[in-house]
Amino acid sequence: MAKLSVRRILQGRWQKFLSGNYIDPNQRREVEKMLNCARSSCNSRLCTGCGKRHADAWAKKISDSLLPFAHSHVVLTIPSYLRPYLRDWTKLKAFMDASYSFSGAFSC
Repeated sequence: MAKLSVRRILQGRWQKFLSGNYIDPNQRREVEKMLNCARSSCNSRLCTGCGKRHADAWAKKISDSLLPFAHSHVVLTIPSYLRPYLRDWTKLKAFMDASYSFSGAFSC
């Protein structure tokens, strides 16, 4: 049996899916980059080869920019009525600042 991959699943089905569904231009671009990848460097997040390489490079870049002391990762759940407000990137900083000042109450 052939090994399944995102590319193999979407090949031959993508055009039919597009004809019946709205796809955001960014999503469409990522899928099409992955479908047209010649195993080089499409950097699509969906491509199992290139996406992993791209994600590893991004993680290293972020890691290299961090200051050399312990960091914590905090995940917050946002009530549905606040989500439209937080989709405005200009307002997100106020929320992040508030969550940062509040996170000290939960330090381990």
